[in-house]
Amino acid sequence: MDLVLVLDKSGSMYGLTSQVKAFASELVSQFELRSTLTRVAVVEFSSSARTLIGLSGSASEVGSAISGLSSAGGWTSISSGLETGSRLIAAGGRPCSGENCVVFLLTDGQQSSQYGGSNAAVVSANAVKAQDITVFAVGFGTAQKGTLDAMASSPASQYSYLGTSLADIRAHFQAFCQLVSSPQPPPLP
Repeated sequence: MDLVLVLDKSGSMYGLTSQVKAFASELVSQFELRSTLTRVAVVEFSSSARTLIGLSGSASEVGSAISGLSSAGGWTSISSGLETGSRLIAAGGRPCSGENCVVFLLTDGQQSSQYGGSNAAVVSANAVKAQDITVFAVGFGTAQKGTLDAMASSPASQYSYLGTSLADIRAHFQAFCQLVSSPQPPPLP
């Protein structure tokens, strides 16, 4: 499986960087990382996106990248984070089918209007999903459930989550590995 963590570091995330690092580390620790098994990439975004590490099967390299998450600042361009995550998966060279390729988006808000607002973020998420990449859209703070649901893969009840806080999200995803690796029933027609 290829997993890309797409982490919000916009100005509204000020004071939460250490919690985001802990959450990302907890998610990654649920998987056995190896180049032939699970690879993880980490992207941070605010006004633009930055790759902290491309797909890697090294737990220590991914851990170092997570530790390097920048301080919060800037506007919110969810689209740039999603598009960067998608490019990393495409560059990884593995075919995507089922849940072999996953983008996990964490945000505390909505895309800033100068980047097209929520509609543009949904369009970007739809382009990612069209590549057979599973999108988890996870938010708290001022994130809107309708937007998260629209960005997430279907069914939204499984791939979208609006938490009350980052602590709530951490608790909800304690079994993330089981969620992405267990076979799911096909969606209803």
